[in-house]
Amino acid sequence: ADAARFLAANAGIADVLVHGEGEVALCRVLEALAPTLPDLDAGALAAIPGLSFLDPADGRLVRTGEPERIADLDALPSPYLTGEFDDIDPSAFHFAVSIETTRGCPYGCTFCDWGSATLARLRKFDVDRVLAEVTWAARRGIAAVQLCDANYGITARDIDVARGLAEIVR
Repeated sequence: ADAARFLAANAGIADVLVHGEGEVALCRVLEALAPTLPDLDAGALAAIPGLSFLDPADGRLVRTGEPERIADLDALPSPYLTGEFDDIDPSAFHFAVSIETTRGCPYGCTFCDWGSATLARLRKFDVDRVLAEVTWAARRGIAAVQLCDANYGITARDIDVARGLAEIVR
């Protein structure tokens, strides 16, 4: 009901909600909608798991199947390392750049959305990739990095990440 209310209240601004990881789902949404834009083709979207949208024909909320989790996080291109953000003035990053070292959570704490949403093993970005992203930010004079992990410090390799961060800021 919350999704239906949100989409109705934000019609024309938000037409599709992506549940879970968005990188693959967003690409699928754009590929599915491209042939019919600016119209929303509910039939094309219905085949993409992990979405909610209002059916243009009858206004009912459609929620597609559960999304698959991305198994190999390093298969996702880093916008920091591909040059996607190279032309953005560093002052545009008002506080920090956001970087993930892991995704997921093996716990189901009632106070936290991550664990209750996934309750699955951690998946990890390669340490060298993480440190390369931090180095990208440091070379541009961006003052801070925000680690977006649900449980930074849960794995032994987080010590390697912390040591790498310390080396970069020296």
